[in-house]
Amino acid sequence: MSEIAIIGAGAWGTALSIVLGRKDSHRIRLWVHEKDVCDAIAENRENEKFLPGLRIPDCVVPCHDLAKALAGANIVVSVVPSQHCRHLFEQMRSHLHPETIIVSATKGLEEISLLRMTEVIGQVVMGPDIGMPRIGALSGPSFALEAARGDPTAITIASQDEELARFVQQEFSHASFRLYTNQDPVGVELGGALKNTVAIAAGGSLGPI
Repeated sequence: MSEIAIIGAGAWGTALSIVLGRKDSHRIRLWVHEKDVCDAIAENRENEKFLPGLRIPDCVVPCHDLAKALAGANIVVSVVPSQHCRHLFEQMRSHLHPETIIVSATKGLEEISLLRMTEVIGQVVMGPDIGMPRIGALSGPSFALEAARGDPTAITIASQDEELARFVQQEFSHASFRLYTNQDPVGVELGGALKNTVAIAAGGSLGPI
């Protein structure tokens, strides 16, 4: 049984908590930035603000305290907006250990540096006490509502650490939620960050309809 901390309770973070909770083989803590949303999830088992109408399994414990959310976690899933990633990992660093598997599920680049999220996390976490952190990028053509609803979903866990990718694939995959492994985190992260820009440009090139 894995101890999983999901950092970020927007639509996608909440959806991942529902998907992983459905397996009933993990202990999951969902870190929620907004105290009122955290309290509402604990009381109603639903994230009415970001993903209404879908029940969050009982094995998912909402948490407003980062230290409590990360305590004992062997897998940390980062689902925070890209502009907050660096600041949050600076707060989280002291609660991580060398064996912690970090899964970045945030799409986008850091605004000023244009670094990918796994690069940002690596910069913050790497040090003599932890060494090179074990990081993978989770991305793909998915929608939070559909994944949480149980619709068939296929995404990728990308990492040059093959053991990490296979482990996350095993721990996250479900009958309706399939993970494929990939050794190209650069391509996967840039594809996720740029897809909307390309789609808008392609639509604009068609001109008025």
